[in-house]
Amino acid sequence: MKKARDRGVEYILTTIKDKGIDISVEELREKAFEKYLDRYDIYRYFIRNKLCSTAQEIWDKYLDPIPYGEDELMEAETAIRIVKSAGGLSFLAHYNKYIGFAKLNNDEIEKEIKYLISVGLDGVERYYPSFNKADYEFLDYLIEKYDLIFSGGTDYHGANRPEIRLGTGKDNNLFIPYEVYTKILSKLKFSVNNIY
Repeated sequence: MKKARDRGVEYILTTIKDKGIDISVEELREKAFEKYLDRYDIYRYFIRNKLCSTAQEIWDKYLDPIPYGEDELMEAETAIRIVKSAGGLSFLAHYNKYIGFAKLNNDEIEKEIKYLISVGLDGVERYYPSFNKADYEFLDYLIEKYDLIFSGGTDYHGANRPEIRLGTGKDNNLFIPYEVYTKILSKLKFSVNNIY
């Protein structure tokens, strides 16, 4: 996957250049975080050069709209199977972003989530800094209807997302109740006990 993402960087840079931002792949390689380039190297270029006012704008405007290429992502079914075989729980994170189901309406999203449940999905991310009231209402409906467990996260990425604080989100806008952790732990213990 890393090699496939590295190969895809040239296409991403060409697409971004069409939007008026010319980024040199050589410069990305000089400042690369790892051996292979990926979208985060481009993201860090935007951050270093202060080309957008927020990290989310970088993803929403430049990176997320560009489709991932072949072999850059793992099929959901494969990921869920791997997580389950390791004794873990699988969650759908930030369902309404480009990397999720951003282009679908709620009925279509529910259909996709129902399918994911059929292949082993355990829960959904219920708490997320950019969710609005409608997102929470829809998630609560799904959680109750399909008896899903739920998680939460700030989407903290350290220096990659400097406006997001670990545990509290952006401007302390996120509070995840402790019961989220205890419910996951309870389900995880049940899951692990059933494996052994």
